[in-house]
Amino acid sequence: NIPYYRPRSILGSEMTAGIVLGLVALCLTSSLVNSQSADTNVTDYVYWKKTDIRAWHLYFPSRVLEEEQQTNLAAVAAVSSLSASLNNSLSKIVEFQAQELLTAQQMMAGTDAEGCVNGISDYMSKAIADEISNYNDCAADASSKLKRLNQSWARINATYMNAFNKVLVRIDTCAKTYPNKDSIDRLKSCVEAMTGSYFTVANSTQKALFPSPS
Repeated sequence: NIPYYRPRSILGSEMTAGIVLGLVALCLTSSLVNSQSADTNVTDYVYWKKTDIRAWHLYFPSRVLEEEQQTNLAAVAAVSSLSASLNNSLSKIVEFQAQELLTAQQMMAGTDAEGCVNGISDYMSKAIADEISNYNDCAADASSKLKRLNQSWARINATYMNAFNKVLVRIDTCAKTYPNKDSIDRLKSCVEAMTGSYFTVANSTQKALFPSPS
C-alpha cells in the first residue's frame, strides 16, 4: 500500500499566519495609541498648567511690579531734578538778596539806619541759609526714602521672578519624571506642589504691593 500523505492546506496556513500577524499588528497599534494617548494627556496637562501660570504672571505680578518700579524710578528722578533746580534757584535768591542788602548797607553807611540795615542783612542771610538747609534736608529725606523703596521693589521683583522661572522648569521636570498615563496622578501631585510654591510667593508679592489697610 502506498502511504497517503494529506497535503497541508496552503490556504489554511496563509489564513493562520494572517490572523497572527493581524493580532500582532493590533497589539502594536493599541500599544502605540495608548502610548500616544498617555503622552498627549501628559503634554496637555503640562501645557495648560504652564499656560495658567503664564496668564496669571502677565495679568498681575509682572505688570504691577513693572509699573511700580517705573513709577518709583520716575519719582526718584523727579525728586533729584527738583532738588537740583530748586537748590539752584534758592542759591540765586541768596545771591540776589545779598547784593540788595549790600547796596542798602552802602547807602545807609554812616546814618542812623546803618545798624537797622545791618540787622536786617544778618537776619535775611540767616533765614535764607536756614531755608536752603531745611529744603535740602527734606529733599534728601524724600530722595532717600524713594531710593530705599525702589530697592525694596527690586528685591520683591527678583524674588517673584525667581519663583516664576523656577516653577516652569520644575513642571517640566515633573513631566520628565512621570511621563506616562499610568503615573498621571503622581505627575499631578508633583505639579501641584510646584505651583503651590509659586502661588505662595505670588500671593506674598501681592500683599507686599497692596498691604491690608488694617
